Parts: sequence; structure tokens; C-alpha cells
Amino acid sequence: MDRPVGRGALAVLTMFWLATVVSVYPNTLTYFKRFVGGPRNGYRYLVDSNLDWGQGLKLLKRWMDRQGVTDIGLAYFGTADPAYYGIDYKALPATPSFVLDSIARPLEKPTLPGYVAVSATVLSGVFHDPQWRLFYQGLKEREPFAYVGNSILVYRLDSWPEPDEATPPATPLDIEAHRVLADALLSQQWFDRATVYYRRYLALRPEDAGALEGLGWSLLGTGATDEAISVFRRAVALAPENGRVQLSLALTLFDARRESAEVIAEARRAAALSPSDPVAIVLLARALAVNGEWREALALAERAVQIDPSDVDARALLAQIRSLVG
Repeated sequence: MDRPVGRGALAVLTMFWLATVVSVYPNTLTYFKRFVGGPRNGYRYLVDSNLDWGQGLKLLKRWMDRQGVTDIGLAYFGTADPAYYGIDYKALPATPSFVLDSIARPLEKPTLPGYVAVSATVLSGVFHDPQWRLFYQGLKEREPFAYVGNSILVYRLDSWPEPDEATPPATPLDIEAHRVLADALLSQQWFDRATVYYRRYLALRPEDAGALEGLGWSLLGTGATDEAISVFRRAVALAPENGRVQLSLALTLFDARRESAEVIAEARRAAALSPSDPVAIVLLARALAVNGEWREALALAERAVQIDPSDVDARALLAQIRSLVG
């Protein structure tokens, strides 16, 4: 190659390199070559210290201000408190525990429709247990609304993405991940999402009474009382000696104001299976009191208080029955 041609080629390559560096500045940590898709595609190959050290909070706040976004769901990978930068956020499930511990923040459901922002390392699932990788599975298949500093991906969601029904769980670990995730979402009162994962799990393990109980409570949370009662009945049929499952059915029937004889019968079974559980005893006492059976209701309320003198519900019920009985 002639020297002028070689110098020209070198100059072109140098200008291309400079343009590439300028295009990614000041987010130089996120630099990836064009042949893998550039900085925005880097998270598909490498995360953690190669891409995402939680350096994007200031940029996220600027993006929110430009877009007029006042609050956001956030799964952040870093050690700084987003609130320090003026970010009003809800800490999404699967936010790393070291982040939550450092900022003393509880996990929360995002406000949807709305925006959620997820650090690339969180989205990759590299440090997650199987249930949380499953949780973000649907999100990974969506195109982000915005890339903030190439390390935080922002999504505009009407609802949380559904798991791909075309790819059912393949291994026992994958199946169990659905149950674990459903339980975790139920504990956070994210009822509609918990319902989805309980259903997928039960499609493969329909005889799991505990999972049926969880599905029943998640259905109650969505307002589907009749279906919840049906699910609780299935759980009781599978585990007739399980006092907790029986109590779930009796509580739901009582709250739904079903026929008193049926409620009392199911509450009796719950109390018989869990004779030291003041919740079961108080429920039976309430059901009897509603039916006008004051004497037995009074005896049960007294028994519940004896079992646990600090039980507020038992003490309140006892006082109420005594005042009514005179």
C-alpha cells in the first residue's frame, strides 16, 4: 500500500474511532463495538463491572424531568439511594438485597400503566435465583422505551408482560420457580401476577394443595371470590387434614356471607384441625354469634383469649358477646 493511501486509511480509521468515543461519552464504561450492536446492545453480552455499576441515576433523573415522569418503578443495581437524586420510585421485586439493605427500602409493586426502569445487570438475571429470572423474562423480550446511559433500560407498560405460554417450564427447577415466584408476589399483594404463575405451576402439578391455597388467596385479591371458593374446596379435598387450607375456605365463606350452616360446618372443621389456633376458634365463635348461638360463641371466645391473651380480635369479640348477652 502506498504511503499516502495508508495514511489516508489510518486517518479515516482514527476519525471513526474518535467519533465512536465521542458518541458514547460520558458513558465510556458502556462502550461496545458496532459489530455487536454498539453500547445499547452491550447488556446482551456483559453486565456488572463491564457495563453497569449503578452509574446511571443522575441520567435517569434528567430523563424523567425531560419526559415529565414524576415517579417510576425501579430495579436498581448500585449502592446509592435514588431518592438522593430526587427520584420518586418504587423498588421493584428482584432489586438486589444489598441495595434494599443500604437504603432501608421495601419492595413494592410499580404503578401501572406507567414507567419502569431496570438496571442492565438486574435485567440479565446473572445474580438472580430462578424465580426472579422468570419474573423478568417477559420484559427482556420487549423493546425498551428508552436507554439511559446504556445501563438502565426504561419501559412503558400498561401491565407487567405475560410469560410466554409457548414455552412451558422444561425442568423441575423451572416448574418450582413458578411456585416460588407466585408465593413471593402473593406476599407483596401483587395478586394478578401471582395468579398467572400459580396457574402455570398448577397446570403441571395440579395436586399441590398448598399452591391451590395460594391461588385462592390471589384470586380473592383480584375480587374473584366465587372462583377462589372453588379453588379452596379443591385444596381441602386434596388435603382434608390440613388445618390451614380448611381455615382459608372457612374464612372466605364467612367473609362472602354464605349460608350460615355451611359456614359453621367448615369453621368447625377448621377449629377441630387446629384446636390451638385462636384465629380458627374466633372464626367459629363469630359464625355462631351471627347465627344467634350465643352460649357456645361465648365459650369459644373465652377459650381463644385463654390460648392467647394478647389476641386483639379474640378479646374484642369476647367483650362484644358479653355486652350483647348481658
